[in-house]
Amino acid sequence: MENEECFRSRLAAKTGADHPVGENPVDNLQSRRQEEWRGYLEGCAQRDQAALAALYDQSNQLVYSVALRVLQNPEDASEVVVDVYRQVWDSAAHFDERRGSAAAWLVILARSRAMDRRRSRTNRVRMEFQMDEFPTVVCPAPTPENLAVSSEVSRSVRQAMADVPFEQRQAISPWLRPAKNASSIA
Repeated sequence: MENEECFRSRLAAKTGADHPVGENPVDNLQSRRQEEWRGYLEGCAQRDQAALAALYDQSNQLVYSVALRVLQNPEDASEVVVDVYRQVWDSAAHFDERRGSAAAWLVILARSRAMDRRRSRTNRVRMEFQMDEFPTVVCPAPTPENLAVSSEVSRSVRQAMADVPFEQRQAISPWLRPAKNASSIA
């Protein structure tokens, strides 16, 4: 067993590999990244802004690509990225490594926020469409503003009629009052 390890180490040294023979360097890189991101999340839970900045720098492309795939809109995807990192800052203490990796948690947050935004956008468009279907409703009852204007006009007409001679006032007055029907004026 010891000879095998020694052989692998010498082979790695001869070939210039920075990892032992038989190990997948991608797996090693991913596990280091996960450890690093988990550490950043622990820092975020302790309100360490540098940890949030480092996590953002290393993971924002992942979060953006998930949001963009769901939303198909770069502006909305950018807003989702901001929402995700705000949520990371607010709830990093709730991250549980037993339930999944830090990358998986970020992907789930990004997908959830993107789906929320897509539903919100769909509902907003649906509401705008429904509002366009309703005709403008005109209320037959006079508004307080119309009543005030009408009262002012009536007052002005009464003052003007006071200056008109009596005979002319009697000839004009049936035309100024609302008639029940056209034959009552004639």
